[in-house]
Amino acid sequence: MTLVEKNTSLGWLLYQYLRLRLRWRFHNVVIRGLPYLQNLPHDRPVIAFSNHINWWDGLMVFLLTRCARHKNFYCIMSDEQIAQYPYLKRLGAFSIDLENPLRAAGVVRFAVRLLQKRSTLLWLFPQGEMSSPHQPLQLRTGANYLATQANGAQMLPVAFRYEFFHGNKPHALIEIGQPFSAHESSDEKIAISCLEVSQRLNDAVVTQNLEGFEEIIRPSSSPVESFRNLLVGVSRLFPKRKLRAIAAKPESPATHSSDGSVAVEEEHATMR
Repeated sequence: MTLVEKNTSLGWLLYQYLRLRLRWRFHNVVIRGLPYLQNLPHDRPVIAFSNHINWWDGLMVFLLTRCARHKNFYCIMSDEQIAQYPYLKRLGAFSIDLENPLRAAGVVRFAVRLLQKRSTLLWLFPQGEMSSPHQPLQLRTGANYLATQANGAQMLPVAFRYEFFHGNKPHALIEIGQPFSAHESSDEKIAISCLEVSQRLNDAVVTQNLEGFEEIIRPSSSPVESFRNLLVGVSRLFPKRKLRAIAAKPESPATHSSDGSVAVEEEHATMR
C-alpha cells in the first residue's frame, strides 16, 4: 500500500509541466459543467467519480483540481499507475490493491478518515480498471460505501473522452454532471449518473458539436510556442526588478518567500 505524500510546491511545478504536455499532445482540452466544480461547497467533503478509459484520466483529474482550489485534493489509483507515475503521490494520489483484500481495507479506512474533513475532494474511478468508452460501464461498489461513511458529502459525476475531430491531435473532452447529496447515493444512482455524463460526451463526439463546452487548455502550434509561452508566464511572475532584488539578496529567506507568494497568487488568477 502506498499512502499519499503531498507536496504543494512540487504540485505547482508539475502543473506547469502538465499544461505544456497537454498542449503538445492534444488539440485542446474542453469542459462542460465547469461551474459545478468551481462551486463545490466549502463546508462538506466531496466524492468525485468518473469513467476510466485512458491513463490520461489521472492527469486530467489533477488539471481539474486547479479549478477548485478551495478543496484539498486526493485521488485513489491502482498500484500499477502509482508505480508507473510515482510523482502522482506528491499531488495527492494514493494506491489501492484490489487483489489484496486486507491491504485494500486499510486504504478504504484511510479514505474514510480523509472524508471526515470538510475540505477533502476525493476522486475515484469506480470501474477499478481502464476500459473502452464503447464498452458498457461496469462499476464496483466502493464509491457508494464511501458515500455512506462520509457525513453529508456531496457526489460529483465526471466523464472523460479523447477523440480525433480534425487534424493530427485528439481533443480531450470533459463532462461534469450535477452534484447530488451522499444521502441520495446508491450503487444504482452512481451507475446512472456515470452513464449519463458519459452518454452526453458520446453524443458530443458523434455529432462533433461542442456547444456549451469551454476551453481550459488552448491549442499550440508547436512545442517551441508552448515553451515560449511558459517563459512569458515566468517573466510575468518574476519581473526584472524582483529578479534583481533576489540576485542582490540571495541570503534573504523573506525575499524568496515574498516572491513565492506572488507567484502563487498570479498563477491562481488564471489557468491559461
